[in-house]
Order: sequence, then structure tokens, then C-alpha cells
Amino acid sequence: MFKLFACIRKEYLNLSRDKGGLAVLFLMPVALITIMAWVQHAPFRDYQETNIPLLLVNNDQDTLGTVIEKGLQRSNIFQLQQSPDGEPISAKMARDKVSDGTYPIGIIIPEGATAALDSNARHILRSALSDMGLKPKTDDRKNPIGIVEVEILLDPATKKSFQNTLVSAMEKYVAKIEQRFLLQALSGELASLIPQLEDQGELDIEQLELVRFKQTYASSKKEVADLEANSVQHNVPAWTLFGMFFIVIPLAGSMIKERDDGSVQRLQTMPVPFVTVLGGKIGLYLLVCMLQFALMIAVGFGLLPQLGLPMLEVSGSWLALVSIALVAALAAVGYGIMVGTLFRTHAQATTFGSVSVVILASIGGIWVPMYVMPDTLQTLGLISPLGWGMSAFNDIFLRGSSSWQVLPEAMSLLLFFLATLIVALAYQKVTTRM
Repeated sequence: MFKLFACIRKEYLNLSRDKGGLAVLFLMPVALITIMAWVQHAPFRDYQETNIPLLLVNNDQDTLGTVIEKGLQRSNIFQLQQSPDGEPISAKMARDKVSDGTYPIGIIIPEGATAALDSNARHILRSALSDMGLKPKTDDRKNPIGIVEVEILLDPATKKSFQNTLVSAMEKYVAKIEQRFLLQALSGELASLIPQLEDQGELDIEQLELVRFKQTYASSKKEVADLEANSVQHNVPAWTLFGMFFIVIPLAGSMIKERDDGSVQRLQTMPVPFVTVLGGKIGLYLLVCMLQFALMIAVGFGLLPQLGLPMLEVSGSWLALVSIALVAALAAVGYGIMVGTLFRTHAQATTFGSVSVVILASIGGIWVPMYVMPDTLQTLGLISPLGWGMSAFNDIFLRGSSSWQVLPEAMSLLLFFLATLIVALAYQKVTTRM
């Protein structure tokens, strides 16, 4: 045990001499978490808080145009502009302002849209009554009116999600007004077919809400049901894992430096097995990774809320969280030891280590969630230890999972650590014999 502590102290002295590298190990993940959470805060927010600028040209000035205009105003999704320069804007001016990027979205409601909609509704209803053998007094089926086209202007740089939000809102508003015109047409045709109804006026059918969509999280735990996915919940665990695995650079560099300056040869002359030497490296760098983890959690609870971002929330077990952090740190340290053992020069180790970590992070769901990736990348993501760690962190942070529920990911990370250690020991043994 004394030899192990001596090896840990040796590693601490080596690492402490590189003040710049030590600062990078802690400041880089903090900067990544802060910047990425800040940048991605808007895309993660609910559209209710977005206020997308929208240019509206309402040439109808009747029922349809009024319903669309009021619906867009009540939605709080769009920031409606009809006369941005103090005077009514024309359709051509709207196209110019959207095409040059001044406004991301524009809507042009054509003149006479309400009258055309009313005529179309009556035409459809009379056609249906005629097919049923009920001959209306007037039949204009031979003179149908074209579909009312409400033009939506889009800046090519506008996100597809914003476009879909706008179209969905428009379809909702128009569906209600279509129902109203069909009921009015039905009232008129029934009155013409049944004389007793002529003095009753139009049908008064209250448009009640018959179907409602209720969104809930599929969990019985209240803390999960009240939790919302946001940039903080994704970026804190993501970049914590990335920072842990980036320890491959100083760890591998330390091993190569020891070989180059003869420290390894001097250690081999001492009665200290190579496993103990590795144990010293594992002990110190494991501590560094856990300090990184503690710092990132503190950033999520303390710094990010001060910047106007949501506070980090842990809905699952803290024991599970610390356990996953521990095995993820072991996996990162094991990977660094393997890279430092396999490569002979500092340039080779740092280049391979940094590039491989970036690749493993990209396919493991660190940059973007894995479910939005193509199927091929999702399959590749199954071999990424960062993907295993990210999956476990999502279970704990967002799904309220316990230690038993993240046991498969924990075992995968632990086996990865053992595998990298075995590879390092085997390669060291072979090269020593040579």
C-alpha cells in the first residue's frame, strides 16, 4: 500500500508541475458547458417564449383575415408586424423584406378570401345535398371557385421547426373558420328545403372542444413529471463526460514523457510491479476526473442560473449519479493509459487521443441526442463509451432512474476500463520482452 501511495504522489508531482495543462483540464469543461448551454438555450426553449418575427399582409380585412390575425396574436409564438415602417405594407414589399432576411417569415392573405371561402363552402354543401337526392333551390356546382391560397413567405435560413410551427398554427385557425362557414351554408340550405325553418334564422351550434391533447411525461414520479428538457440538462452531463475522456492527452503524454526521460527504466529497477505504477496513475487521474465531475455539477447548480439559464435538476438517485461518474472516470483513465502505452511519441498519442475522443463523442450523443442521428450512426454509437455514459446520465437526470436501472451502462463502462487495462498490460509485457 505504501508503494501505491508513493506512485500516486509521484504522479501528483508530475501533474502539478504543468499548471497550464492542469488549468485546461478544469476550465475547458466549464467553458464548454457554459457556452454550449447558453448557445442551445433558445432551441431548447418552448416556442411560447420565442416570439418569432412575422410580417402579416392582411388584404382580406374580413372574417378569415381577422381570425388568422387574432389567432397569431393570441399564440404568443409570433411577434406580429403589419406596418413596421409606420405605413401598411404591400405583398411585394413583404416578399422583399423576407427575401433579404429582414423578417424570417411572412404571410399574405389575399383580397376576397372570406367571400371565396363562403362560396366554396356553399358549393361543397350543395354538391353533397344533390348527391343525397336533396335538390337545393340554386345549384352552382358547375361553377366551382378556386381554393383560397394564403401565401406563406419563408426565408431560406428559417429553421424547419419554425416553419412547421407556423403551418400547424395556421391550419388550426383556418379549420375553425371553415367549420363556421359550412354550418352557415347548411343552415341556409336547410331553410330553403324546409319552409318551417325559414323564420328560425341560422343554426346556432356551439363549437365545443370535443378532443383535447394532454402532454405528460411517461413517469409516475412527480419530480420527473415536473421536469422539462433544456440545454442545461443535456450539456452538463455531456461535456462532463467529454472533459473526463479528454484526460487522455495529459495522461498519455505523461506516460510517453516518462519513457523518453528514462523514468520507466529506473522504475523497473525498483521492486515495484508495473501494476502498482499503473495503480498510481489510475488513483491520481481518477481523482482528477471526479473533481471535474464535482465542478461541473457545481456549475450546473450555481453558475448557469446566474446567467439566466435553468438550474440543473437531478430527478434520479444521487448514488446512481456518483456511481456512473466513477465508472465513466475509470473508463476515461483506462483509455488514456491504453493510448499512452500503445503510442511511442507525444505527437502520435495526442493526435490520436484528441481525434478519437471527438469521434466517440460525436457518435455517442454528446453534440446532439442520438435519436436524431441516422440509423447507421445510432448503431455506431452503441460502441462508444461516451454514449453509454450519456445514456446513463440521461436516465438519472431526466428519467429518475435508480442504481439498478443504470447497471447495464455501469457494467459496460467498467468492462471497457478492464479491457483497456488488459490491452495496456499485455502490450507492456510484450515490448518489455523485446
